[in-house]
Amino acid sequence: MFKGILAHTLVEITVAIAIFSMIMLGVYSAIDTGFKIWRLGEVKSDVYSRGKVLLSYIIRDFRYSNWISAKIENDGDSNTLNEYIVFESPVKDDGSIDIETKNCKPLWQKYIYYYIYPSVKNRPEVDKRILYRRMVDRTPKNSTPMPLSEISSTYLTDESVPDTNLRVIGREIYEIDFKQVGTGLIITIKFKSRVHKDSPVMFNNRNVTEVVKLKASVIPEN
Repeated sequence: MFKGILAHTLVEITVAIAIFSMIMLGVYSAIDTGFKIWRLGEVKSDVYSRGKVLLSYIIRDFRYSNWISAKIENDGDSNTLNEYIVFESPVKDDGSIDIETKNCKPLWQKYIYYYIYPSVKNRPEVDKRILYRRMVDRTPKNSTPMPLSEISSTYLTDESVPDTNLRVIGREIYEIDFKQVGTGLIITIKFKSRVHKDSPVMFNNRNVTEVVKLKASVIPEN
């Protein structure tokens, strides 16, 4: 009699433990999912903020330019993205613009390059790259748009070479693409971010990858 009661009690305890374990499993899974959603939201918010700042630089510069001088290039393969662009700018170092009195057109001061450093451009394992902005003086400084024959690799350097005309505009960029559509320039930027398995709460230890794409367009005024 006593043995039968004891056996019945052990079965109840075992069932209770199993039910409790299942409940805790669900709780931890919910915590893990919620944490991932929160982290992804945080990552996307940060990426959108950085991407909007980056796009604002390009839009501001190109708005004062023209399509006659603009040149967009890739690596010679039509299947690759156009990650190089160069165009004229009438904006001087102090932010002012000189106007030709005879025709009321701006005097072109320099060329502006935006590019991904070529040495890492086509390495598939690199998903966080740097976008550079370089300014090159234009000679002569007149009001006639003057296109370049090509984007010279001489200017496509990275920050390892000290240069006051070179600036880092954006980091951790996965892809960037420049495309002319009609009279407008379409800029597409992609960022790839991961929520890693070593995060504080991670019941499911798989990485979560988020690809964020931003687009903007601008029409040159000159």
